[in-house]
Amino acid sequence: MTWRTGLFLFLLLAGPASAQTLPPPQPSAARGEGAGERWTAGPAMPTARSELAAAVSDGRLYVGGGLLRSNVSESFEVFDINQRSWRRLSPLPVALHHLGMAAFDGGIFVSGGYNTMVFLANQRGFWRYDTRRGGWDRLPDLPLARAAHALVEAGGRLYVIGGVGPEPARVLVFDPRGRIWLPSPAPLPTLREHVTASEFGGRIFVAGGRDGSRNLATLEIFDPQANRWTKGRDMAGARSGHTAAFVAGKLHVAGGEGFDSLDPFTSHEIYDPQTDSWSAGPPMPRAKHGLASAAFQSRWYVIGGATGAMALTYQSLTDTLEILETAPPKIN
Repeated sequence: MTWRTGLFLFLLLAGPASAQTLPPPQPSAARGEGAGERWTAGPAMPTARSELAAAVSDGRLYVGGGLLRSNVSESFEVFDINQRSWRRLSPLPVALHHLGMAAFDGGIFVSGGYNTMVFLANQRGFWRYDTRRGGWDRLPDLPLARAAHALVEAGGRLYVIGGVGPEPARVLVFDPRGRIWLPSPAPLPTLREHVTASEFGGRIFVAGGRDGSRNLATLEIFDPQANRWTKGRDMAGARSGHTAAFVAGKLHVAGGEGFDSLDPFTSHEIYDPQTDSWSAGPPMPRAKHGLASAAFQSRWYVIGGATGAMALTYQSLTDTLEILETAPPKIN
């Protein structure tokens, strides 16, 4: 258990629990609107929570798990993007927070996480929700327990990257069609947790996170075909507990918290893989960490999170859905 986890548990047990639902944000008029980027508010999700996970499949945004006021959520909910409405689905097989989630071929996959308020990385569970028939299937367990990691699909395979647990540099690879774990590829060059991983063009972009003593601005890019990691340009600011996704061909990274100050961030950076460069995007309407997100078409859907850190996390849970409207990519 780290000093951060110990302090969190001490304050959690000592302090009152009163989660709050915040009023919907107004569209942001900050930097980036000139380029067609602005934040708008979507319908609130049914359950306020932080340290949750999300994925998009067939125009639907699936959201699962997370921290509640004083326990762990098993909630699994879906937002129909076209209908702009939420509904509850069969709950997660295990209540989890700091879990991984990814979509592939009509399934929503869930990996690892913590299952209690004691942050013990002992979860190896791996599950698939069938979006066509509903219901959960148990898959072969992760080879190693993982929490505060990233789960991402690339080239028809699922990759578990970073996080807390044994051999944290080891990348775990699952073949969902054969339902088998494959030999691990080249290890993650920089050890980190509370990290994000996003796929674009068959490559995996791993951004930020923390190594136990500091936040990182590191961007590393994995090419599964070449089994090779390369170094991308660092973000302008180090962050962990953030969220990221590719939208219209660019990587958007937002939110998170400071390692020492514990202050959540509103800052939003955009990475262009063609030029290996970062630019500032319009800040989020609220400073949050432990949030989740997914992209669909030219919009980025950012869900939940907390506006306070450590013990204030469970007192400041949000149910917000904030949507970044971006300009669709130009067709030459």
